[in-house]
Amino acid sequence: MLRKHMATISKEHYPEKALTIFTIVGSAGREEMLQVVDNLTDEERTPNIIWDATDGTVGGMHYRDIKYIAEKIRGGHGSRADGRTGLVAGTALDYGMARMFATYASIKGLSVRYKCFRALGDAVDWIDQMNRSHHKD
Repeated sequence: MLRKHMATISKEHYPEKALTIFTIVGSAGREEMLQVVDNLTDEERTPNIIWDATDGTVGGMHYRDIKYIAEKIRGGHGSRADGRTGLVAGTALDYGMARMFATYASIKGLSVRYKCFRALGDAVDWIDQMNRSHHKD
C-alpha cells in the first residue's frame, strides 16, 4: 500500500537562541522532512532544532523511515555536535514515534541530544536552559 503524505513544514530561525523551529502541519513523511533539512542555509543550520508536530503528524511513517532519517542525518551533525533537538508531539502515536527516533539516534551514536515533549514551550525551555548553562560567567 502506498502511503500519501501531505504536510506543510515551515521554519522559524532564532539566531539569539541558536535555534531553528520546524512546524509540521498535516502528515509528514521522511522525504518531506529530509528535503527541508537538505535545503537549510548555513545560517539556519543551528546547533539547536525543534520539530513541532503539535498540529501535524509523522504517525504514518514506518520504523524503516525512522532508521533511514537517522542514518541520513548522521553525517550532517558536525556543526551541531553539542546541539539539542526537541521533538514535540501532539498525539500519543507521534510521541511514541519521537521516542523511537530518539532511542535509535542514541544507539547509532548521533552526537546531538534528542528529547521528546508534548508541548512546544517545554522544548523551548529545554533549549533555553542549555543556552543559559553555556553562557554563565
